[in-house]
Amino acid sequence: MSLLEQVCDPSELKRTTSGKGFLVDNALLHKLKGHGRRKRVKLDTRNEKHTKALPFNASVMEDYIDLDACTYAVVQPDSPFGVAILSKGVQMFADSAFTLDSRDHEIDPYEDDSDADFEDEDTEAGDKKEKPLTTPGLPIGVFETVFDGNRIVLLNQEVGEPQSRMYSAPEAQTRMVVFTEGLRNLAPIRALADHLLKMVAEAPKKQNFHLYRWQHGCGYWKRVSSEKARPMKSVILPVGFRESVELDMKRFLSKDTRAWYDKRGIPYKRCYMFWGVPGTGKTSLITALAGRFRRNVCFLSAHHPKFTDEALKSALSRVPSRAIVVLEDIDSLFDKDRKTNNNNNPLTFTGLLNAVDGIGEHRGSVFVMTTNFIDRLDSALIRAGRVDMRVEFKHADDYQLSEYFKWFYDENLEEAERLVPEWVKACHDQFKDGVTMAELQQHFVDNMHNDADTCIKSLKNYDLPLLQRQARMEEEKKKAAEKKKKEEAEAKTKAEEEAAKKKEEASDKDDKKEESAKEEDDKKEESTKEESGKEESS
Repeated sequence: MSLLEQVCDPSELKRTTSGKGFLVDNALLHKLKGHGRRKRVKLDTRNEKHTKALPFNASVMEDYIDLDACTYAVVQPDSPFGVAILSKGVQMFADSAFTLDSRDHEIDPYEDDSDADFEDEDTEAGDKKEKPLTTPGLPIGVFETVFDGNRIVLLNQEVGEPQSRMYSAPEAQTRMVVFTEGLRNLAPIRALADHLLKMVAEAPKKQNFHLYRWQHGCGYWKRVSSEKARPMKSVILPVGFRESVELDMKRFLSKDTRAWYDKRGIPYKRCYMFWGVPGTGKTSLITALAGRFRRNVCFLSAHHPKFTDEALKSALSRVPSRAIVVLEDIDSLFDKDRKTNNNNNPLTFTGLLNAVDGIGEHRGSVFVMTTNFIDRLDSALIRAGRVDMRVEFKHADDYQLSEYFKWFYDENLEEAERLVPEWVKACHDQFKDGVTMAELQQHFVDNMHNDADTCIKSLKNYDLPLLQRQARMEEEKKKAAEKKKKEEAEAKTKAEEEAAKKKEEASDKDDKKEESAKEEDDKKEESTKEESGKEESS
């Protein structure tokens, strides 16, 4: 009773029905808990450093915040929240002390302001600005800010002694601790984390995708780069082929499809098997689909010696949102008898099946397996339910040959249309067993500065190395020029001879006309004389 009298007026207390206790509301309960709380025990600095009794130096932080009435959270610098603080939180916390990272100023010797044709039409005005050469950061120290009316204190500290690293100077590990006022008051820190993480989140731009690779040693998906995806129309596949895959993925990613899956209890995932001849467009179609639907692309290398069944399951359960997970050359993992093709790889066939079945843990993920030899795969891996759609890639047909030719020579479509039959015939003559789109693309790249007619004629030299091919083309051009010059000279000589002949014929014709006219005149004269003689005789 004496304790209750210290925190409230006794007249406000109400007895329980039994009369053995008091009814206590939440406000009074909070006062009671706070009143009887033990005061913080101050530990020696050395003790705190070496025994880790506290994740910070209390003697330092008590000058910034009341450690008896605060809430704190330890944040690792390499965690998403830590990265967000170091990148987007600089302007919030720092006002006079910064670190300054920098990069070299690179000058492109081929850069020319007049080359405006190379600018991307979809590039936003802000993206055209040159990136700054320096980037501010947070140094070691204590910083504070106010977020949503709550005071936030940030401790950015070094932990332990500097450790040597392989390619750089020794450096101590760092750790951050975020404080806010009030006990059991984690909500302001979490709100700050949500705010900064949303600022860091970067949605892929139109026709762009983020590329991730699984880090086997650390067990996380590392974002490697942001790539420019090729347009869907640039992936030339047989008629209706590309459109069917695009429409299937579009239908799967729709809200109606997701609701349908949820209603019927089916894992919301989609798995494709792209198989066929190498270089026919499997990877190109994947990246084009990623750009079309703004999906992240996560390449998973399953041949790593640390890639166990558990590692595969962990990788698939941690894929970034809106992801297309790609497992390439899956036929190189196991044969048709489920035996491993790589003795250094601990992954089992059962583990692969279980992981593929469990990919639905991350809702809305798209899984793509690729292989050049589908006949080497066990039927259990590609059965219905695990693989939703099989897509075969073959050698280029006539439609692909003609459309690809017109894609690269679109400056003059009428001329390209006229040369298409000749191009298709040249491809069939050069590649008796068929040609892949990768081989054709390489040929177009090698002939990027040649006209369409030269591109067709140079196809017969495809098997030669580039320098020899160019030398052969120069030789053929020289021969063609000499032949043309000779033909022009012969045509000129022939034209001169024909002109001389015509002139001679015209001269002979004139002479004959003169003789004929003279004969007629003589006849007329004789006739006149005869008539005159008759008149005289009469």
